[in-house]
Amino acid sequence: MATEAQYRIFKEIFDEESKRYSELDAKAKLYITIVTFYLGAVAFKFKDVLELTNSIASTRWLYVAISLALVIALLCTIIAMRVRTFEGICDPEEVIESFGTSPPSDDDFRDDRIADLAVATNRNCDQNNKIARSLSCASFFILVAALIQCGLFAVAITK
Repeated sequence: MATEAQYRIFKEIFDEESKRYSELDAKAKLYITIVTFYLGAVAFKFKDVLELTNSIASTRWLYVAISLALVIALLCTIIAMRVRTFEGICDPEEVIESFGTSPPSDDDFRDDRIADLAVATNRNCDQNNKIARSLSCASFFILVAALIQCGLFAVAITK
């Protein structure tokens, strides 16, 4: 028989995973903002880019690499932001139907909810890990784009 304290611990773990989802969602929104502004800046300065790439042929490939890295980062971020199915603790109607003619004892009920919390937490953790991997990939490609951009600035300055 589980105690109330044990139930609270499982509930806190479930809540932590829910909080993690919110933090990952906020990070994905930040990434989408960074990437769209970056792509917008590249598109806005396209005329200047053409002038530079016409004067220094090797810079053309650098801009292609920047654009490709940003598009990949955008795709990874969109994948992270897609709607996912998260597990709730339990279906209240299903729980009530399972009572039958006599409800279970409080201890049995608490034990069942702890099991529900454990399953839901593990499934939600798996979903959050997928989001985190996509965002890690996106951050890598944002970094690649920024490093290439720095290299491009160095080439433009030395021109």
